[in-house]
Amino acid sequence: MSYRLALVIPIYNEQGNILPLVNALRDNRVEPELCPYELILVNNGSSDNSAQEIEEAVGKTPWIRVIRLKDNVGYGGGIQRGLKSASTSATHVGWIPADHQYSVEDLLMVWKKVLKDPMAVHKGLRTVRKDGRQSQLVSQVYTNLTRYILGVKVQDVNALPKIFPLFLLKRVDFTLSSNFMLDGQILLAAQHLKLPIREHPLTFHARRSGVSSWSGRRIRVYAQTIRELIALRFQSKRWFTSAQSPT
Repeated sequence: MSYRLALVIPIYNEQGNILPLVNALRDNRVEPELCPYELILVNNGSSDNSAQEIEEAVGKTPWIRVIRLKDNVGYGGGIQRGLKSASTSATHVGWIPADHQYSVEDLLMVWKKVLKDPMAVHKGLRTVRKDGRQSQLVSQVYTNLTRYILGVKVQDVNALPKIFPLFLLKRVDFTLSSNFMLDGQILLAAQHLKLPIREHPLTFHARRSGVSSWSGRRIRVYAQTIRELIALRFQSKRWFTSAQSPT
């Protein structure tokens, strides 16, 4: 069977990052079985020149699609819009950010793991981190809380890329997701379906260009997400009961 990835890239004020990333993905896409089969760029209400760079990147490339959002709908909201628009001819979906903190080489490494084990959820594991110590601390605290609250058995909840079978989206109630809770929800759904979760060591790089749009809101965003994780724990029984069965 041929496996095909619909890859979502959420973009919010990432001018300077978009063209190099799209070009690198284009250079590595030789056949549809390679990565990605479909590239979905989500312009999440950018106010800089990201829109112009996106249009330049797309050109006449038929396997790149653009979702244009007038207003920013948050990290999770932007990814959701992309995931829900994935072509049904794709067998897998996933996402990475536009800021080059995850390399195309590592994305391809994870995709090769998918090809060998297509019914698992595959994700990164940041064993080498070149971001700030505060970011690392908050990330570890968040992972520990998510493991405790949801019982998700992973070492690094938010590490990317995340790539998983398309049918898993049917088990995700997107009305419960915002910001960073989407990561935990995907993993919780995978555990409920008894899908293996594979974590693959990689390097988390410093941003190539620009400034993180949420660095100044980090504590507040995580606090909000933790409240939503607690709510999700008590709603998950209803969520899984009402969700559609995979086909």
